[in-house]
Amino acid sequence: MIRHVVALLKNPTRRRQLTLAGVTTAAALLPGIGALGYETALFLSPVLTILAAMAAVDAVRATRTEANSKPPVDASPKDQSAGIERSHGRGARLIRSVGTEILCLHAISISLLILLGLGHSDDTITGLEFYLLGPGFASALGAVIGLWSATAFRRRALQILACWVPLVLSTGVTLWRLYDHPVVFAYDPFLGYFAGPIYDHDVALRPTYVWYRASNLVVAAGCMVLWITMVDRTQLYLRLSNIRRMTASTALLLLVFVIGAAYVALHRDELGFHSSTTTITHVLSARHTTEHFVIHYDPTCDSANAIEPIGLEHEFAWHQLEQTLGRAPNSPVHSFIFESAQVKRRLMGAGETEVAAPWRGHIYLKSAPFPSTTLHHELAHVFGAPFGDSVLGVSLQLPRLNLGLIEGFAVALERRVVAGLGQHELAAILAQLDRLPPLDTIMGLGFWTQAAEGAYNAAGSFCLWIMETRGVGTLTALYQSAGEFETVCHASLSELESEWRTFLETVVLRPSDVELWQRTFERPSMFDRRHAHQVAALKQEITAAEHQSQFDDAIRKQKQICDLEPNVPGHRLRLVQLYCRARRIDSARSTLDTLRAADDLSVAERSRVEEYGGDVALHEGNPELARAAYDRALAVTLPRSQRRALLVKRRATNDPSLVPLMEEYFSTFDPPAAETIAALQRWIVAARISQLPGHTALGQYLQAVSDLTRQDPVAAAPSLERARSVTEGDALHPELQRQAGWNLLSAYCQIGEYANARRLVSELKRDATNRAGDHVDLDRWLDRIEFFDSATAAKQ
Repeated sequence: MIRHVVALLKNPTRRRQLTLAGVTTAAALLPGIGALGYETALFLSPVLTILAAMAAVDAVRATRTEANSKPPVDASPKDQSAGIERSHGRGARLIRSVGTEILCLHAISISLLILLGLGHSDDTITGLEFYLLGPGFASALGAVIGLWSATAFRRRALQILACWVPLVLSTGVTLWRLYDHPVVFAYDPFLGYFAGPIYDHDVALRPTYVWYRASNLVVAAGCMVLWITMVDRTQLYLRLSNIRRMTASTALLLLVFVIGAAYVALHRDELGFHSSTTTITHVLSARHTTEHFVIHYDPTCDSANAIEPIGLEHEFAWHQLEQTLGRAPNSPVHSFIFESAQVKRRLMGAGETEVAAPWRGHIYLKSAPFPSTTLHHELAHVFGAPFGDSVLGVSLQLPRLNLGLIEGFAVALERRVVAGLGQHELAAILAQLDRLPPLDTIMGLGFWTQAAEGAYNAAGSFCLWIMETRGVGTLTALYQSAGEFETVCHASLSELESEWRTFLETVVLRPSDVELWQRTFERPSMFDRRHAHQVAALKQEITAAEHQSQFDDAIRKQKQICDLEPNVPGHRLRLVQLYCRARRIDSARSTLDTLRAADDLSVAERSRVEEYGGDVALHEGNPELARAAYDRALAVTLPRSQRRALLVKRRATNDPSLVPLMEEYFSTFDPPAAETIAALQRWIVAARISQLPGHTALGQYLQAVSDLTRQDPVAAAPSLERARSVTEGDALHPELQRQAGWNLLSAYCQIGEYANARRLVSELKRDATNRAGDHVDLDRWLDRIEFFDSATAAKQ
């Protein structure tokens, strides 16, 4: 038995097959891989590149051995003739031999992936497409490398070493581009496609990847033409002298390949294979310079309307971080503001995910209403660079990369407040729900294996607690050491965690807060969502179908999502929305009835079911039934934005003339428009609402909301003032009145009405419904107003 195993391992072909089987099996056990798809293709591409190259090397060596074995001197003329014929077909047999072994390797890998990934794989067809464009093409390129290496050198060790050189060099170039250029995606001949941030699930196959592989094919074909020209077909060694015998047609073909390769190399950015700062700033062609920032933005996007206050907000974030940390970056920070997630994804790779590059002093943001909810977080990453390692400026001490400190540091410094809840309140809710991840699982690469909501909030609260109890110097020292807790804090991580958890038990919470956040904090990690990429791709297709009023297609694809993730009620709620927009009321009602009978709905989801039920009843001319549904939806604690929408809809139950305008405003039964157009459409509808008797204040309020969405605070301020001035008759509901005050505060700050802004802060502070986080927010608004006022006065 042992002899058979040893004999098996001595066979290079069997060794490669066993190696690939082992690697594929191990990959199937890794989080996020285990099935045909994007991650698997990325993981296996370099492996199959090398195995295919080694297969080509051994095939050349075997063919060369055969060529050197001459027939005996006393061989018959027939045998000698057969040997000559075999030498003439040697090249074809060589290529056939290499191809056969590579196909066997792929058969092993794909079979194992399908078998081991049964029951939790993404769409098999899409997975095979990723595999073909990833390991499939990479192995073909590896075979070309192997042929060149085997015919350039005589010793096997040198031949194998030469096979690694292109892979190492190409990977090095790719890593350098990711380091030195403002991109988080990469196309590499041997790695395939790297999409960027792991939290961005939209990694669907796009034509750019196909065209990239076509360009690889051109280069590979050119290399093969040159190899065939240079190789000595008898001994299978490269001969430079053979180039002189190149025919004119071969030379012309080779020239075409060289021109094609050169064109791709010189136009990588235009083809979408890469992006440089020049490429991005060509789109973000406008520039706004402040003391510490260079802000790049699209002059046609909404951010251009409020670039002065955006610049001041950047400086305010710098001021707060510098005061907290006691130091700041030495060079100006470049801030890139993209019009939309789609543009951002196309240009630098991260669509929905905001990112920072501390080593470059860059932050990348989407255009959003003032003030940005992500600016302080991303800038905190850049401020962490002086405390981080010398290469990336992050919490890294080889071999430790502490992702928990990297993200927790930024969350703590931004002082995140969500729906009136501060960072400690959110962590305390996680603890009550038993969803607070152990710190030893997130203080490292394990951070990525946890659900994002749990990992970010836990790390942020812990770092904020460290800063509050031991000082900011301790936090920066921990960041610099990548988590040497014993050395810096004189206590182990487990001891600190126990103390922190004890503190969280003292945080006062309302039961309704825990209930409200339960569903959000129960979301699985991205590695536990086996169909995340397929769902993300389907969502993109559904949105496109909606905009084209192709509702049957959108509904069919939403049903696919429901089948892929049946335990996510939000998918069924989205199906109800699509039914409403398709005017398939019976189907919407039937789905709502099914959801009402479900026992796995959260409070917010059950409220959403009642809201859709009210929408349907109102649309069918039954305001009493709609009012009752809206009241049931409002009877529980909800996210503030959802409550405001419900209050506006409920108002329509008392006035039939308001019903069609409400449906148009919320696009309940109509296809949605692009965000910029939708904001303008909502403004027009709001203007019509303000003309209705008894709804002037509501119309003015909704107009202002649209104005602020389009970043036009000059138009929003007077509308909000008029809406808030109505105290009788058609006055706003108290919750809408409260939000109007917060919106007016934003408008005042942007247009320079600082005295009015101060008075408004004092008024808002007296609101009895404020939470602890609201007071933190208002204190920050007061700091912002003072900073803006001083900065504006200094310019004059």
